[in-house]
Amino acid sequence: MQARKAEAMANNQDGDRPEPVAGPSGGAPPPRNMRDTWWPRVNTPAEAARASRHGFWAAVINVILTATIFFIALGGGNLRGIPLTQDAAILSGIEAALFLPIAWGLWRHSWIAAAAALVFYCASEVAAGLWLKIWPDTFATLLVVCFLVFFTHGLRGSFALSRMARAGTQPEPPST
Repeated sequence: MQARKAEAMANNQDGDRPEPVAGPSGGAPPPRNMRDTWWPRVNTPAEAARASRHGFWAAVINVILTATIFFIALGGGNLRGIPLTQDAAILSGIEAALFLPIAWGLWRHSWIAAAAALVFYCASEVAAGLWLKIWPDTFATLLVVCFLVFFTHGLRGSFALSRMARAGTQPEPPST
């Protein structure tokens, strides 16, 4: 252990900590703490793009979950003891269909898609509660809060990228 420490110190000229390494996408360094995960910075194009990607992944996961509920409801199955009706199939099918183009827009860092994701997600949760009489339990409430936080990240990141583009700071193009 001491030999590795001595070797690391020998490789470092100043004896300071090494510079952060770029993340897997080559952009900004990985988050340094939990704050960067739950409320990321959006000061640079790389940070804003990473925050915007949170919204994209929330939309993809939402499409997968709602499509699963759609197919379970079509088969007349139950979800955690709740019988799913045709109304649940209709609502989840509409939500999955709406979130596919929204996810594509979030991938392209569109602030319109990010705003639509947040509005449609809130509306679908209210509709599920009022129309289907499905109120979230503790786990589902935590899931809803996580989705809302990550859709908010998408909105913050997309707006920051748009603001930087208008100010002349060149945002990163979407990676493929």
